[in-house]
Formats: sequence, C-alpha cells, structure tokens
Amino acid sequence: MKTIKQVLAASIALILFLCCGQILAAKDSKMDTRTIKNGFMKVEIDTATRNFLIHGGSGKKSVVPGGWFPFLAGAEKVSPVVRVRDKKYGAGSRVTVEGDSGDAVILSLYDNIPFLFVRTKIGNGGAETKVVKTLEAVRFGVAPDAPRERVRIQGTGFPSTPDKNPGSYVFMAVADKDTNRGVVAAWLTQDRGSGIVLAEEARGAAMLTAKIDYGNLRIASGARADGETFLIGAFEDARIGLELYADLVAEEYGIKMRPPIDGYCSWYSSPHGGANDEAGLKIISTESEKLLKPYGLNFIQIDDMWQAGERRNGPAKNFYAHKKAIGPYPHGMKAAADDIKKRGFMPGIWWMPFAGDERDPFFKKHLNWFVKDKNGKPYETSWGGTSLDMTNPETREYVKSVASQLANKWGYEYFKMDGLYTGIAVRQQYVNHEYQQDDIGEAVFHDPGKTNVEAFRDGLKLVREAAGEKVFFLGCTVAQNMRSFGASFGLVNAMRVGEDNGPGWDSEKKDLLAGPRAASNRYFLNGRVWWNDPDPVYIRPSIPIEHARLISSWVGLTGMMMTYSEWLPDMPQERVFILQRIMPNHGLKTRPIDYFDSYIPKMWLLKDTSGSAERYVLGLFNWDSENGADFRYDPVKAGLPKARAYVGFDFWNNKFIAPFKEIDFHAPKGDCLIIAVRPVSDRPQVISTNRHITQGIVDLRNEKWTERTLSGESDIIGGERYEIRVIAPEGNKTRRLKKVTVGSPGVEASFEQDGPRIRVSLKSNTSAKVKWKMHFD
Repeated sequence: MKTIKQVLAASIALILFLCCGQILAAKDSKMDTRTIKNGFMKVEIDTATRNFLIHGGSGKKSVVPGGWFPFLAGAEKVSPVVRVRDKKYGAGSRVTVEGDSGDAVILSLYDNIPFLFVRTKIGNGGAETKVVKTLEAVRFGVAPDAPRERVRIQGTGFPSTPDKNPGSYVFMAVADKDTNRGVVAAWLTQDRGSGIVLAEEARGAAMLTAKIDYGNLRIASGARADGETFLIGAFEDARIGLELYADLVAEEYGIKMRPPIDGYCSWYSSPHGGANDEAGLKIISTESEKLLKPYGLNFIQIDDMWQAGERRNGPAKNFYAHKKAIGPYPHGMKAAADDIKKRGFMPGIWWMPFAGDERDPFFKKHLNWFVKDKNGKPYETSWGGTSLDMTNPETREYVKSVASQLANKWGYEYFKMDGLYTGIAVRQQYVNHEYQQDDIGEAVFHDPGKTNVEAFRDGLKLVREAAGEKVFFLGCTVAQNMRSFGASFGLVNAMRVGEDNGPGWDSEKKDLLAGPRAASNRYFLNGRVWWNDPDPVYIRPSIPIEHARLISSWVGLTGMMMTYSEWLPDMPQERVFILQRIMPNHGLKTRPIDYFDSYIPKMWLLKDTSGSAERYVLGLFNWDSENGADFRYDPVKAGLPKARAYVGFDFWNNKFIAPFKEIDFHAPKGDCLIIAVRPVSDRPQVISTNRHITQGIVDLRNEKWTERTLSGESDIIGGERYEIRVIAPEGNKTRRLKKVTVGSPGVEASFEQDGPRIRVSLKSNTSAKVKWKMHFD
C-alpha cells in the first residue's frame, strides 16, 4: 500500500492546503492508515492525524487529497475497517473516528455507490446539557485537473470562481467548466439541522467546509445525538454526480414521484388576478377546458386573497374561513372547488400553513399558538406574520383542522403552501439564494427539545397526515429563506425554487429570467426529489412573441412544472398555440449542456431512449434581449450519440435542417431554437411532429421500419391537423412515399414529399390514438 506521503507526491493535479496553509503529508513512510474502497474510489484515513484523502477509482489520482473533521476534539481514535450492510444502500465498508466526548464520524463506502458517506454523531461528556448551534463537520480541499481560470463552483449562489463563491445551501460542485470533471459535495439528510457548504480559495485550490446550522440542538449529559450525513464524490461529469446525489436523497427519504401536472394559477392573471372570483373562475375554467384540457392541463388553482382576516404584514392569515360578503367567493370555497371539478380539473388553493397574525382578532385569543422571541413575545417575520409553533399540541390541532378542511371538507386536491420559512421560525431574507447568516436558534419553541428544522418537518408531516396522500403539495418559496430548501426534502411534491417572476426582461425585482436562473441551478432535483416550479410562463400580447416562445419552450423542454397565469379569453390564438405545444410535461430528465459555464444555461438536451426509436431534442436559449447568439458545440460532448452526421427539424421555424456534423446554429435576440435531432440513417425515419415541442416524445410510439413500411402510433387532438415529419436517405437512396394508411375510421390522411423531406398529415374530429403506416417504393 502506498503511504499518504507517496500518494501526495504522485498527485499532479490536486493540492490540499490546511487552514494554516500547510500541506497534508505523512510524517514517515510507516504511517498506519485505514483504507476503505469500492469500484469508484478509495479512502485512506491516517490513524495518527485522523486526516483523510480520497483517490479516484483507478487509485492513481487523489481527487480529494486531504480533509479532516473540525468538530472532533481530544484523543481521537480510528476503528478497524468493518464490513456492513445497510437496508437502503447495501453492502459496504466502514471506519469510525471517535473523539473524547462521544463525538464521532462514521465513514462509509458502499460497494455500488460513488459517494463517501460522512455521518456525524454528537456527544456530551459534560455534566450539563450541551447546546449545539453550529457543527463544522468536515473540511477538505479540491482542485480539479484544470487551469485556475476554468475552475467553477456551482451551488445555490450560482456558478462562480473559488475566490468569489458566496456559500451554498445543501450542495456544492467544484468542476472544470470545459470538461465537467469535478467533485460533488452535498448534505444527504437535514432532519434536525440546515446543511451548508462554504468555499474559499487556498493558493489556487478550493477549500470546502460542510457545516450544519442547528440553532439549538440540546444534548443531555452523557447522551449522544445522531447528526446528519454528508456526501463526497468525484466524477468525470459532475452533472451526473449531482443527479446521482438527487437519486440518493430520493432513496433516503423514500420519495415516490407523483406524475407531473400542468395548471393555471390565478395570481398574475389580470384583470382577474389575486384569487380571481366566482364569475372569473367559471370563465377561466370553461376556456381552459376548451383550449387547454385536451393538451394536458390538470388543475386550476386559486391564489391569495380568498381567505378571511386582516391584511397586515403580508397577506391575511385566517385560512380557516373565507371572506364572505365582500370577498371574491361569497358562496364559499367548497362551491368554488366543485365548479372546478365540474370542468374536469383538480381544484387548487393557496395558503400559508405555518403563518398567523397575533394582532388579528381570530388569533388574539390564541397567542400561545405562536413561537416566541427571546423576550417572550410572539415571533414576527417580515411578510410572513407570526410563526405558528409546530411543537405546541394546541397549534398542531389548529393547523391540522385547517389542512383537513381544505382537503376533505372543501375538496381541494392541490395545495400551494407559501411562506414555508415561517414554520422554521427564521427571518425572511427574500431574495435568498447564496448562504446568509440569519437568526436560526433565537426563536423559542414550546418544546425546547426540538430544533427549528425538526419543528418545520414535523409541521409538514402533520399537514400531509391531515390532507391525505391524494393532495399534491407545492412548497413556496425557498427564496424567502433557503433554510426551507433542504428541510423540505421528502415532504413536498413540487417546490418553487426561486423568487416570483414577471413578464418583463431584467426588471428590478420580478423578471422573466427568475425561473430559468433558479430552476436551472437546481435542475438535478427536478423529477427526482420534486418537480421544480419556476413560476408561471407568460404569453400575453404585451410581451414580444419571441419572449413568450422562449420562456414557454424552456419550461416545456426542461420538464419543469408548468403553470400559466393569463386571462385566457384575451389571448390571441397564436399565443394559446404556444401553451398547447408545451403540454403535457414529458416527465423525463433533461440535462443542461453548459451548466458550469453559464449563469443561466443556454443549451439543453432532452433524450428519450426508452422506446423503439431513440429521440433527441436540442434546446438553444438566447437569454440576451439585445443581441443574437451563436451556438457552436461538439455533438458528442453535448450528449448526442456518435454518428457520421445528423439530421434535424427546427420546431418553431417549421423547417427541416440539412445533415450536419457540428452543432452550429444562430438564435435571434430573446428567442430560442428547439431542434429535434437524429443520426442519419439509410432508411426513412420520423424526425419530428407538430403536436409538442418534444416532437414525438409525448405523442408518438412504436415507430418501426419493416421492409418498405414505416409504421407507428400517434396521439392526435380532435379537430387539429397532426403532422409527422419524416426524413428519407438523400441522394440515390431516397425512397418515394406511395401511400399512407391508418387503422382508425374517420381519420383523414395526406402527404407531400420534397426530395428526402416528407410531411404526413392526419386529422380527426375527435381525439384518438391512431395507428398509421407509410408505404414506400
């Protein structure tokens, strides 16, 4: 076995600096180490210094050439290596590093998982109760095999260089922006504390610190508390590492993803914004049923201003009742839900489960329901009002009764739950992305044995218990205070991952790019941990149609949760057409190509390899409203299969693209290109359809070539012409289409051919699944 000193001497690409600037090295060649390894990495722990380093799978390169555990104190000891079997993660190897006072770090490397698991235990060897506010769990150095100018750190504070990273909640990746090679470090669990990852530059390398902010974790004398689990992994493609991390979060919390849904939110839909009203709700439900339900719209959601109470320090907060005589729904919220159901939609409602108002007459007689500040007064937050204490049995009964009434008495099947940070009892920090110190731990709960995060998670579990499994939960919004980000893992079906957006471009507070900024940054959670909600798309005539296409196409291609908030009766058909082309959600996992290289990724690739024909869709998004953009990229590096050439179809410009070998396209200012791509073939193949911007992924199945026949099955919308775009081999191999036959009565079929380019049209008066065959000479 190589000593740590020898490994460090052989490591060309990566350097570790300790906090005092010293290099981690063995004192002599006989140093004792403990080694755990799997097919992905090898971890060595120095029994004398308790420092560790991580090698890549080959064992030749130290991808993390050193780290240590700052919270451990005293005469630490390192256990022998033991083999273990975990119920979730399978067989693996484990080493435990023990401190004097009962503190410990458990290092586990499971055979089939490319991450090192770092689990903390916090002891109390003193005579008095120990209060832990922050635990600095692990520090380690990372420097990718890249020049300094290519190194990027990606976290919730967006991509930056190591010397300018502001710190991140939950996760961090350090990577070469050109190759994507790098290290992923992230908190797997956040059951009692809020996980943070900090970065600083140390002589060109990145020094990462993983800490947990508990606020007030109380440990009795002689007791030991289970801490959280942190993950470290090295990857040829750090994007894949982030995606695997999200998969592990889903495994840890037993997440079973609900199917994605598309819907209407009333908040921005002027002139019937806010909560809409009874008359407006009937109109929007009717129009949505006619124009959008056939395409996949699932729900209609009523937003703020339906509820009773006084509007003060944010919204009114009595969600146990609705505004009656002067409110938008004088016949009640059950009647409103019933009207929505009559149109075949899930009824949705906005509320703030953990917010109250100590000055509202409804709450004045229940001041014991609230969390207290250090002076014993109800804990107040900006906009969120007064925080309800989810450790108080009386408060829990109240919140449970509200959730149950919304779901089980009134019949709402979709909850948009705003102001989640109030359940953690921390101040609002809107707009919050990068790590910011706040007042976690200063609020006083009824049960002092619960941390802020525990109280919050218990609250969300209570709401689920009261509402039932049927109700779809959307959390909103992590940008109010990012403590609610990781603390919500496993407890919501979707999450607003950024601030409120708006139809403007780069406006001071609400702009069209707010959703793409935040949801792209956290793309790897989408479809794995929850559905990322970027806030509504906009198609209104007051914005350029290019901008409407841009934001709608981005949501539709990336598979983020889609809501619209427009007054549909005022929308021109060309604008409604855009919405119709992005529903339903394809439910697949799309990857940004330039994730580490762009503040908002401009290039995305959607692939579907599950069916009889592999399909690829390239999204090129120009986030510059003043200048056009050129996109040049290597197809294989972008994620396309290796091929001698590719054929494509430009969806919005409705044109075939001649065979090409390199990605080389131009997008106009503030616009996008959505291009279906397939490798060239010596037989006819479907390259696109006009039903959806994914061009065959959501609407076409069982494409098959047999002798001289191309066949398949398509979902077509009643009354709408459905077009299949086919490309045949060019030159002497071009085949002529002779006829098209369909297996359903009442479906009209026609076609036209221009050289190798073929357009086949199908039309039916009713929506149907239609089997078709194209017969060639």
